[in-house]
Amino acid sequence: MTYPDSLLTLNVTSKVSQLLLMGRITSSQTIPLGLSRSPYVFITSQFDFSGVTGHTAGPGPFRPSPPPFGTHSSATINSNGASMTLSVAYPTTYQVYSQAFT
Repeated sequence: MTYPDSLLTLNVTSKVSQLLLMGRITSSQTIPLGLSRSPYVFITSQFDFSGVTGHTAGPGPFRPSPPPFGTHSSATINSNGASMTLSVAYPTTYQVYSQAFT
């Protein structure tokens, strides 16, 4: 099915919180944010379930990271929002919000 662009709009504004940045990384890195206060960050690691006993699914999300193997992903906010350092063991998506959801 096809639709004109005018019907494919998405509004992601909110009175409570606002998505500032999102992305995907495959290795640990520091991402500049340029903020003057600490944001809220959600991370989701992508993990291959093949190593989980009894699981037959393919790759899938774990939040914040796969617990069975002791490795985890983390986000550290630097200098009150100037940047964030993501330490990841698996490919990870991140979302940075201006404030907490209420």
